[in-house]
Amino acid sequence: RRPYESRRDIMTKKEILKELESLGEEKVRKQNRKQGAGENQYGVRLGSLRKIAKKIKIDNALARELWKTDIVEARMLATLIMKPEDFSSEELDDMVRSMGFARVADWMNSYIVKNHPENEALRKKWFDLLEFESSTHFVISDRFHQALVEAEITGWSDYKVEIEGSEDRQYHGFIVDGKAGPILNLDALNNFEADRTEFDLKSWDGSDIFNLKGTLIVACTERVANIIRKFKFTNVELEEL
Repeated sequence: RRPYESRRDIMTKKEILKELESLGEEKVRKQNRKQGAGENQYGVRLGSLRKIAKKIKIDNALARELWKTDIVEARMLATLIMKPEDFSSEELDDMVRSMGFARVADWMNSYIVKNHPENEALRKKWFDLLEFESSTHFVISDRFHQALVEAEITGWSDYKVEIEGSEDRQYHGFIVDGKAGPILNLDALNNFEADRTEFDLKSWDGSDIFNLKGTLIVACTERVANIIRKFKFTNVELEEL
């Protein structure tokens, strides 16, 4: 018999948290902190989370318990063992509004929201940044737009957009105008031989938001990163270059 096939083999929340803690690594915790996570994390590799989820399969009750812990890995694991259609839009709304780390938001979007019967309505209701068919063109919420304007952030421009089904929430087209690059250590990055992105500062036009030439990377200054963290804009993930 394989693990978790009978009721007595199903792990409890306490047992799962204990296992997650044992799988934690300082290297991963450090990387998570750079991307905006706080201290409420274990530093578990994503592959390990997927292995645990594969054994548990679907367990909505357990997912709800894990989500309530507010621990990064517990919440990410929860998104892997939830059955989207079993959660009401109201319940998902409460979950989304409690998120504080972009990667959790990314998994919630990828595994739950996209597969929910009301996915389009939910995405338009929640997310401060919506993907567009370009590496430098996006759609941002009015509050995101307002924060950038008030802080006099440079390197971007906007245009009027109308999104069907989101009449109660205003959005703006967002274009990245700032430029820098190209990347000097691209081969090393592709071969996982470097953990930082290098480019000649002389190639940077000084904008707060800019695109690295020849890539899909949109970079920003620490000033912009602090604004994103302060307002907890959703569907935006930060990673130190």
